[in-house]
Amino acid sequence: MAKPSKLSVSLIGVVLAGLVMIIFSHVLIGNVDNMTKKDTNNKTKKEESSGQVVTPAHEAISMIMMRVGDKEFPIILARNDASQEFAEALPFELEMNELNGNEKYYTGRDKFQAIEEYQPGQIKAGDLMLYGDDTVVLFYKTFNSEYSYTRLGWVQNAYELAEVLGDGDVTIDFTKQ
Repeated sequence: MAKPSKLSVSLIGVVLAGLVMIIFSHVLIGNVDNMTKKDTNNKTKKEESSGQVVTPAHEAISMIMMRVGDKEFPIILARNDASQEFAEALPFELEMNELNGNEKYYTGRDKFQAIEEYQPGQIKAGDLMLYGDDTVVLFYKTFNSEYSYTRLGWVQNAYELAEVLGDGDVTIDFTKQ
């Protein structure tokens, strides 16, 4: 058997050192992205790059239903305390007002205690948000926004929302699934 040359041994060392550096940098970056913080109940939460705070992945995703006329839409709730407050208050019916040709809103229900505001940048059709501590907002068109919201959830099959919600005010029923 031939003895490896000094050049091949050095090359293998450089390659191994490079791999170690790559693995180390991914671990370091992963730790920065997965920084945690504690909420007031000492639950560990993960902060996404969007600023949205979510509870650990092992917790079940909750779903509720939204009905407009005879059309039903499932809503996946965000993993946060505000969405849980929203779900616990169900069922209820909201008379939602039209605003800006892209959203329906309702102000006046009980104030939410668990506000976790962030600036989403882009609002997407189907986003169900909380503006401030007492305004539920349902977006039916995608657009950019500089306003801050607390995410409540996402409407499934949102491509139908604009047509179903129409141009004016609308009554929407929210129920547990």
